[in-house]
Amino acid sequence: MNDTIKAAELVKQAKICANCQNRGDLEQFLSDLCLLLRQVFAERSESLREEEFIEKQTCLQYIIFALSIVTEDQKLGIEEVLELLRTIFTALCAIEDDELAISFDTILRVIVKSARKLTQEDYDEALAKLLEVLDSPTIFKKSRIIDNIIASLPFSTLATSSVIPKFWPHCRALLINYEKWKNSEILENCLHCGLRELERKIASDSVVEQAQFIGELFETLLEISSRRNELRDVIRKIFRVIEQFFEDNGKVLILKKELRESTISWMTAYMSLTGDSDDFGLLPTFSRWMVELTDNQEVQEVPAALCVEPIEQCVARIKQSVTSPAPEFLADYFDIMASLFKLSKVHDESKWTWISAEIQKHAFIENPRWPRLLAALLSVQHSICHAFFKKFIPSVDAIWTKIKADGSASRHIYSVVFTLSTCPEVDEGGKTIIPILLLPCFHDFRERVGTKRDNFRLNTSGRGPPMELRDLEKYAQTLEYRSSESLKLRAVNCALLIEKKTGHFVTLVAEMTISVFAKSHSNHITHCLPSLLIFLAENSQYDNDFLDCLLTKLCENQESYSEKTIIELCKTVAKIICSSASRTKQCAKCEKNQKMFVEPESNPNIKLEERSLTLFVKMFIENQQRYSEKVFGSFLEMCRGILIHVDSPRLPSIFTPVVKSLNLAFTPMAGLHFRIWELISWRNTADDKKKLQIYIPMLTRTLSSNIDPKELNIFMERVHKANLSKIAKVTVLSAMFADSAIKDDWCVIFNWISPFVRQNIDEHGNRSEQENIQAFFKRHTMIFTRCFLSRLFFDVSCTEELFNESKTRETIRSFVINIMIHFKFPNFISVLLFLRPTLLYWVLVSGARGQNHKLVCSIVDFLSQELCVASTSAAHHPMGSTDVQSLMTQRKTLITEMFQHLVQFSAFETCTGHKEVWSFCADHCGFTELDMKTAISSYRKAVFERLLLVTPQEFVYPSEGSFVVTELQKTYENLKKGEKFTLATGMDTRKEGIEFLFTFRLYFTDDEHFWMRERSVESFRVVLQNVKQEFLDTHWWIILATLRHSPSHLEATKLAWIQFVEQVHFSILRTNIWRIMTDLERVDDNGQVIECIWNRLKYANDIEKIANDNTMRRIFWLIPLEVEKKVDLDFTMGKSRRIFDVFEFIRQFSRYPSLLFSDNLCSKIDRGTIWKDDLPKLMGAITGILPACQSDRQRNRICTILQKMPICNSELADQGFTRWESTLNFFAEPTQLTQAVLEECAIVVETMSAAGKMKFADRTMCELQKFFAENNVDPEYV
Repeated sequence: MNDTIKAAELVKQAKICANCQNRGDLEQFLSDLCLLLRQVFAERSESLREEEFIEKQTCLQYIIFALSIVTEDQKLGIEEVLELLRTIFTALCAIEDDELAISFDTILRVIVKSARKLTQEDYDEALAKLLEVLDSPTIFKKSRIIDNIIASLPFSTLATSSVIPKFWPHCRALLINYEKWKNSEILENCLHCGLRELERKIASDSVVEQAQFIGELFETLLEISSRRNELRDVIRKIFRVIEQFFEDNGKVLILKKELRESTISWMTAYMSLTGDSDDFGLLPTFSRWMVELTDNQEVQEVPAALCVEPIEQCVARIKQSVTSPAPEFLADYFDIMASLFKLSKVHDESKWTWISAEIQKHAFIENPRWPRLLAALLSVQHSICHAFFKKFIPSVDAIWTKIKADGSASRHIYSVVFTLSTCPEVDEGGKTIIPILLLPCFHDFRERVGTKRDNFRLNTSGRGPPMELRDLEKYAQTLEYRSSESLKLRAVNCALLIEKKTGHFVTLVAEMTISVFAKSHSNHITHCLPSLLIFLAENSQYDNDFLDCLLTKLCENQESYSEKTIIELCKTVAKIICSSASRTKQCAKCEKNQKMFVEPESNPNIKLEERSLTLFVKMFIENQQRYSEKVFGSFLEMCRGILIHVDSPRLPSIFTPVVKSLNLAFTPMAGLHFRIWELISWRNTADDKKKLQIYIPMLTRTLSSNIDPKELNIFMERVHKANLSKIAKVTVLSAMFADSAIKDDWCVIFNWISPFVRQNIDEHGNRSEQENIQAFFKRHTMIFTRCFLSRLFFDVSCTEELFNESKTRETIRSFVINIMIHFKFPNFISVLLFLRPTLLYWVLVSGARGQNHKLVCSIVDFLSQELCVASTSAAHHPMGSTDVQSLMTQRKTLITEMFQHLVQFSAFETCTGHKEVWSFCADHCGFTELDMKTAISSYRKAVFERLLLVTPQEFVYPSEGSFVVTELQKTYENLKKGEKFTLATGMDTRKEGIEFLFTFRLYFTDDEHFWMRERSVESFRVVLQNVKQEFLDTHWWIILATLRHSPSHLEATKLAWIQFVEQVHFSILRTNIWRIMTDLERVDDNGQVIECIWNRLKYANDIEKIANDNTMRRIFWLIPLEVEKKVDLDFTMGKSRRIFDVFEFIRQFSRYPSLLFSDNLCSKIDRGTIWKDDLPKLMGAITGILPACQSDRQRNRICTILQKMPICNSELADQGFTRWESTLNFFAEPTQLTQAVLEECAIVVETMSAAGKMKFADRTMCELQKFFAENNVDPEYV
């Protein structure tokens, strides 16, 4: 077997070794590889024949490939690495053929890469062995081995090691002998070694050591200057590090003599290296350093001989630059030369004469080179240069004289003016330059502003009289029509940058800029944006004008603008809004991480042109496929900035297209998309019905595409963490559930139901997790149903296949069964009880809106046949001619059975299509108008009750054409023999009104009716407003009990309470005032209701009489401060409050558990108006009722009172210590221990306080608080 075959077999062995991951196989492979290397390269090969060379080369390639396969996944030990190196170097010593030896670079590189997987200590040992070879020329005499090792070490990516710096001397030696290297890769690698060593020294060594190494680098770079173009990238990286070194240590380099001299040597070397250019950008750094070194009274000592060569270089460069068309570096050479003259103590002005002569040749306005040369003269930094070049700068007076003489301004004049405008010393405040800059823009300016600025007086000469703005027209006419857009934008840019503008010049510049921007259609507008930001930082009164202008440009030109222009415009808009809102360079809200929600602010000062913004956002989203990720990111950042800082009610609707573009949530821009969604959700005041009209179609479209389950999980995690409204999160979960039902894939939704439920069901109670999950679905059945139907109809509409009834039935069956499984309902029927009415109604609505009627009827048939509460067995009826009548009968029966629900849903929902529902029922289900009348008559009470719960105003102000209400009215009037039907008479019919009140309570509390809860509270107020007084006074207790269960946070609850208080008989109100006030405590923001109660009480009694009534006087404690300010101008209430009334409230707490007195009690404690001896009794009494509190709100109020009481008898350790913490979760599950501890400590405190032993009472209170604070995190104690 020859060597090539053995090498090929070695590759097969490597593949087996890589797949098996067996250590024994790896050792055998390495043994065979080393053996083959020794056999192939055992003998010296001074002169190989062609076929021998090819065979050895082929063998080596096989060996490299085999070793790469093994080391890719497997880790070699240090001994194995060293053995491979020994074998390779033995082979290299035997090779005389340089071309063959070069191939060993690759195998060494593979071994070095494999060594990175070793521990740091072993890795350093491997590199040390390579270094040992380099340092032992007596053993390894061949220079080729040194080249092999250096070539195998990729210093740019090599892992950090303390051994790497020791390779630099060898790398430097190779760089010095660079002539033999045709390929520049090894030279670049050597320079990377130098870069790594420079970075290491800057991180750890002294400035002197760093400077020494930088000098060594400059010497080395000078040696290879002829190859600098090939090594440009790595040399630039080296110089970036050196530039940073100057920034960090520039002053140190000035102070130390040896460092000063070294730096000048570096500068000389750099100028020699770069020639007549500045390819690596370090010349300005040297220039600034030289100016800083010499531009003061104290001249540092530097040998004159050191300055000779750089002066000669500067002279040569200056002569060349003066005559070149682009003298970019002329100012740097002037500064360096002036500094060198000063260091050399050369003060002879004759040294500058030749410069004066050279410049004078070009110093006339008509010379196209003069503006660039003038710009270089104006940008010098050295004071000597400033003084010398002052005489070459033309005055603005001279320019105006030329303009007036010629009747217009030439482009050459403008080039000079643009240059002069950057120098504040020429024309402070731009008083004479700004009128010149206005000339090319005058037509646009006049078109926008008209003649209202014509009387502005302008100084066009230091000696002549001022002219008015209108006089500029004669100089602008000739130029205006040949002025390019770029010239106007340059003029605007210069005007914006002029410093210290005052008065009407600021106005002129602002209006001139807006005029030019308004006419601009090119990408050159971006050149002015940085200047605009500087201008607006000092003149924020123009923020809104420029925002409108820029948004208009984005709207008009987004299709023609380049991506870079759109990015810059979006960034500029965002920065203007941000700075206008915060008035700082950096806005804390905008600078926050994109992963965080930032609460928006309301800044009325920022006004946007909303029409342009709306159109721009709409068009941008529609054409989003045209834009790159970077453009879209800047657009979203702008949207985020607007939503954070701008206060406008239209913003949510303007940026809704961004939210609708939900595909962004599955891109790298997902973070920004969610932040915008959060801000819109925060600002959006639309009701939940309108939000669903946006969310459901949006989610349906997005999730219908094939999205990877991993991405869906990430999306759900982001939604869960985002600060979105509850309705948004519920809709996302519902849409995901629908997606799972359609795809019959539940792996994603399974993990997210419980987290979303815990986040949404935030009410405290004794419900288990299973009950909470069931409650969640009951509350949001309608959303789950709508999402499912939306997705079902969407998928059917997108497919070209014929309607498949059996597949549809299977999908619905899976949907219902998985509701039972995932939401933990005990059985199928328990789901159907509340799902069937909702599902039927929204299916009929879909049919009324034009969805596939075959699919709609199929779902209706499925509901009547399989999803029946009485029987859940499948009974498929094929569509035959004999069964059509049977199917119609089933549909009509189902609709009749669900009629009361359909009527209520139809009255409650207000979206499009509900009036056509009954038409659809008549056309496709056989449920005609006659059937409706029969159903209304049969279900009279149920229909009236359902409508009463959601639209009682229909019975107060009947709308024309309301068929159901009209028929219901006829039914009631027939029942009551002609008595006119009203809401009040309907409530009195057969005493059914009492049952209706109990149904209201059910709607207030039952999860199944959660979606209608707020509407039912509003309806309850209308009912109270229209029932008979007799009914109200008879059943007031039931009404009060119903109000007690009304959701406390709703505005409608407060209005219903006010209605009740205003209508109930005074005697009932007066007699049961404490019960009413106790129940009223449950209502949030109840001050308005209390004020209403007070007004009714005062109607029959004046305030002085109430003050003398011991029972009624206690009401003073319940009156909020804002109400007291309105009704008690004589401060009678405050004077009449007695502390023993509070003790009476506490004594009656078990009967009337109300703490409405707490705010006024806290106020008394704060003012110190409670007698000192009453404080311990009060503390004991208050603590005594703490265990009997019924809610967290009451416990927190008691804690607030106790916090305000000073700790009079505490130890040093308790100073600055709060007695009670309202954040402690006293009554979380399990409650037994905390309840027992609270009751026991309350008894102790109450007893000790009553006995006057305040010291012990305080200690008990402190220890109790510490007990809860220390154990609050432990579920056993919480």
